[in-house]
Amino acid sequence: AVARSAASPRRRLSGGSEWGKGSFAINDSNPDSGSGSPMLPQPASFVGVAESLRPGTLQESLGGFVSSCKQAKIFPSTSGIIRTEEERLQLQYGCMTDERAEVMRLALRAAAGGVKEASLRSNGLTAKGAKYLLEALPGTIESIDLSSNDLNQSEAWCGLLTRFSSLRRFSVADCQLGDGVCKALCEGLGSCTRLTSLNMSGNCINSAGQALATLVRGSRTITNLDLHWNRIMGDGARELLRGLAENCAMGGGTIRDLDLAWNPLGKINGEEHCQQLAHLFRTTKTLEHIDLSMCEISMEHCRILADGLQENRTILGVHIAGNSAKMTPAGVMVPTQDVVDASTIYTQHKGDFEKIARSCGISKELLVANPPADAIDFAKKLHAGNYRSDVADEKTTNKKEVHRSISVEQQFGSCCWVCERWKETRLTYMPGVSGPAADDVWVYTSTDGFAQPTKMVKCGADLVAYLMVPKGQLLYVFQAGAEVLPSRTAPLIKDVNPGGPPVKLRRCRVATDTAEAAAAGDEGAGG
Repeated sequence: AVARSAASPRRRLSGGSEWGKGSFAINDSNPDSGSGSPMLPQPASFVGVAESLRPGTLQESLGGFVSSCKQAKIFPSTSGIIRTEEERLQLQYGCMTDERAEVMRLALRAAAGGVKEASLRSNGLTAKGAKYLLEALPGTIESIDLSSNDLNQSEAWCGLLTRFSSLRRFSVADCQLGDGVCKALCEGLGSCTRLTSLNMSGNCINSAGQALATLVRGSRTITNLDLHWNRIMGDGARELLRGLAENCAMGGGTIRDLDLAWNPLGKINGEEHCQQLAHLFRTTKTLEHIDLSMCEISMEHCRILADGLQENRTILGVHIAGNSAKMTPAGVMVPTQDVVDASTIYTQHKGDFEKIARSCGISKELLVANPPADAIDFAKKLHAGNYRSDVADEKTTNKKEVHRSISVEQQFGSCCWVCERWKETRLTYMPGVSGPAADDVWVYTSTDGFAQPTKMVKCGADLVAYLMVPKGQLLYVFQAGAEVLPSRTAPLIKDVNPGGPPVKLRRCRVATDTAEAAAAGDEGAGG
């Protein structure tokens, strides 16, 4: 380490032999103290000095580092170089700047031979500083994080990625990358044949969809692709989605986790883009999680996505918030009214709350209790959840806990089995034990507020149902024949919705129902 001595203000070199096992830091001291004269102004360029050293050992490279710092008129001080493990280099949040990256690259090159993971995020670097650090990293590195640095000034650093044939994870999130740098970056990553995770979120990517498509199309290893919060739309979106579809054509594809949130996919050519996504849903054999939040997708286009999703058997989590659709606990996408549609419906049926409630699938009682001032006010209140009984109950109880095992995300139509860690659960009805003997049995659960029944199927002498449920307590009741009843063998809960209205459910119609009972039953849930 380079440290300050109590006896002398001059710098003193010590240690360095345990670099691979411990940590390394360079502490600040005054470069003028004890020198006999103040540091004289030096030429701005010190690259030649640093390059001429070309040390082969760490000790020599540290000497070259200090000399280069003097030439650059900067203190040899950085507290960011930390190796908590032999294969991990954490050089982040240090405000390193390009100048310091240039003078330290020789020391880094001599000491980083065994590094597998390098975190270089949030260092105030530009493309120039990134180039210096990438030159110093070993070709065998497996993970590089350059996030939150401004790297859009030049494409030169992108070509250095061809050195890293073992690279598996690469992140340039929030680096202000434009289309030009993105294209060069994709070309460089094309040589990284082991790349599995790529994060290019939070940039300014638009027309570079073709370059991204080429990268994805030719990859046999990428499983995680994060492109959220960009400007991908129009022709760029079409090319990217085409590349993803062609990736799926290779034996079902490789992408498992895809994040396209906060890209205006529905703004230009929205129908075509949704057709491409629906085709992706139908053909993929690997995709498990996709985020399409806030993509400006209309209700009509969400229907296209919903149709494609019905034919998918691999996706476990879909995020669709901010579009004209919601996800049910059963993993079904349900298109909903957007603001324009809602205001139009209100105008058409103004004054007839019953028709408005039926058209929008909301509570008539809440609509009457809180009438809107006009069509726009109705649309705002509708999307705020003011006319949905489950959200209203949560607001009026004013409690932190969520009842009926329904999380806030689920209440607002964002049921992601992956992010919320849902698990497959087996429910069993034993005729004569759980309840009376019956050939037809359904089960209602608290996951969806006891709204939709699930038909149980024969498994030997029992009837079973397999459901995806969230963490927490699961409440359920059976319908055996025409009778709705709790299980005889499970603990009973009397107050299902404390402080709220009673939970209501509609039972399924059965063959023994009379015409009057059938007419009073649930017309949409017949079993």
